[in-house]
Amino acid sequence: MLTMEEAMKQSTMRFAAGEIVKGTIIEVRPKEVLVDIGYKSEGVISAVEFEDIKIVKVGDAIDVLIERLEDKDGMVVLSKEKAEFKQNWDKILTICNEGGTINGKVKSIVKGGLIVNIGVEAFKSLRPRIWRNTSVAITISRS
Repeated sequence: MLTMEEAMKQSTMRFAAGEIVKGTIIEVRPKEVLVDIGYKSEGVISAVEFEDIKIVKVGDAIDVLIERLEDKDGMVVLSKEKAEFKQNWDKILTICNEGGTINGKVKSIVKGGLIVNIGVEAFKSLRPRIWRNTSVAITISRS
């Protein structure tokens, strides 16, 4: 049960498509996960957005992006992957604006360089070497 303070906080929350909000998993189904974000109806996330649906538990807290406030069934359509992508992209932009370095893991080797996971997939041009499954530091700059 919510405390009065939590209820007041939720009542002032802004719910709009594109917003990232915190939610609580309330039910795990084979093809979807239901999440309470404090809106008038529950939200739904496709099970394919989770690496392993078997480790998702009722009561887990989760950041989600609101895709639509209502689908044909009256459910809020949410995305865990898009929330993670947006949060990672915001982090990358901050590092870029500060001229910093970000660490990433080499995902694959392609012609002319590497595909590196830095929260999102990025291309790093390099001379050929053995890089797979190694970590690299990438300086992000505006070019």
